[in-house]
Amino acid sequence: MVCIVDNHGIGIGDIQSCFNNCCGYQHINFPGTITIGYDGLYDLMTRIVDQLYGFGIRKFVFLNGHGGNTPVLQRVALELDERHAMGAILNWWLLAGELDPRWKGGHGGGEETAAMLAIDPSCVHMEYFMPFEPKDLSPDLTFAGSFNVNCNGVSVPVPRHVDRYSSCGWYGPDSPETATKEWGEEML
Repeated sequence: MVCIVDNHGIGIGDIQSCFNNCCGYQHINFPGTITIGYDGLYDLMTRIVDQLYGFGIRKFVFLNGHGGNTPVLQRVALELDERHAMGAILNWWLLAGELDPRWKGGHGGGEETAAMLAIDPSCVHMEYFMPFEPKDLSPDLTFAGSFNVNCNGVSVPVPRHVDRYSSCGWYGPDSPETATKEWGEEML
């Protein structure tokens, strides 16, 4: 979603995106994953932003639903800054955890499952649930997050495909088993 904001910070409209999870390279080893890649998302976002910029829009809010999109959105926002415009990025899953620490979650965990239960419960298939058992790189390089390993107490970025550290596809502090429709409704 791209929100259009006037010069006083008042929302004057929005454009609903027609795409989901565009940059999914880290998930590509899971069957059914489709990605348009960083270049594809960048091309799409810059075309949208450039056209809106041409209509005089100078403040944009990007509501992001996928971590793989973040580097592209950051690039678009930096390019807006060069043009004396502004691009703010709201990563919904991080924002939810900041609004209420009970909602802090991981990828495909309770937080995201609760949201889906509130939006469309028919999309949630708990019969396929698998527990998260993190895969370490080695005894000295242990799982510390989606792009990090712990090395002697220090978090070190080591980008890997999700299946390299999670055979089930979800990870984080909140098991999907904890999700409820009520949690999702309150959070959303």
